[in-house]
Amino acid sequence: MICDDQPAFRELLSVILGLEEGFEIVGEAEDGRRVVEVVASLGPDVLLLDIAMPERDGIEALPEIKSVSPKTAVVMLTAFGSDVVRRRAMQAGATAFIEKGGDVDLLVAAIREVCATY
Repeated sequence: MICDDQPAFRELLSVILGLEEGFEIVGEAEDGRRVVEVVASLGPDVLLLDIAMPERDGIEALPEIKSVSPKTAVVMLTAFGSDVVRRRAMQAGATAFIEKGGDVDLLVAAIREVCATY
């Protein structure tokens, strides 16, 4: 599942990941409020969750996401790769942390690693 406030970015991730063997995009959300509802409904194995979003950011939504779907592994996506943000995300329950704009192969590898170990 993908949660990001940028429709074009969600679509791009959906296309790229949809081409990967073993991956299926089961849902999308556009903000930190809607994502909780969709995760509760779908119970995805992995959630790609943006940090900076309107309404409610990903770190704020993360405890509720883990509450409604404790088995969902959450991979945080951000353009802000500071150590403080990374630490906050991991303390809130994130499984992994990936910076946006990086190599797509690294994102795919990170998702596969999360699936293998979570």
